[in-house]
Amino acid sequence: MEWDTERGFLANMNELVENACEQIRNDSLLQLGYNAIGFSQGGQFMRAVAQRCPNPPMRNLISVGGQQQGVFGLPYCPGDTRLCNLIRKFLDMGAYNHYVQNTVVQAQYWHDPLHEDEYRKKSIFLADINNERVS
Repeated sequence: MEWDTERGFLANMNELVENACEQIRNDSLLQLGYNAIGFSQGGQFMRAVAQRCPNPPMRNLISVGGQQQGVFGLPYCPGDTRLCNLIRKFLDMGAYNHYVQNTVVQAQYWHDPLHEDEYRKKSIFLADINNERVS
C-alpha cells in the first residue's frame, strides 16, 4: 500500500498537520504566503494547517467536500476492502477509544450526535479545530 493512501486511513492527524506545517515553514518559495485546496478529508486537514500554522500565511483555502462538522458513519470504500474492513472494526470498538482516536484518521473526525459530551472530551482533532473542546 502506498504511504499516502495508508496515511489517509491510519495516522495521527495532529502529527500530520505539524509535519505539514514544518515543511511549509521550511519552503523558501512559500514564505510570502500560499494558496491551498483540499478535497474530502483533505479540506479539514488544510483548515487545520491554516488555523495552527500562521506563518507563512495561507492566503486562500478552497475546501471541496470536506467533512467540516465530521462524520457519523463510514462511507463506501472503492478498491481493496481489507483496509476499509479494518477501519470499520476499529470504529466499532469505539471511535473515541484512546488507541482508535490516535490511530484511525476517520475516528479523528467522527462526530457522534448522540454522544456530544464524549465527542467534546475525547475527540483529539475535530473538536479542537472546531473550537468545541471542553475546558
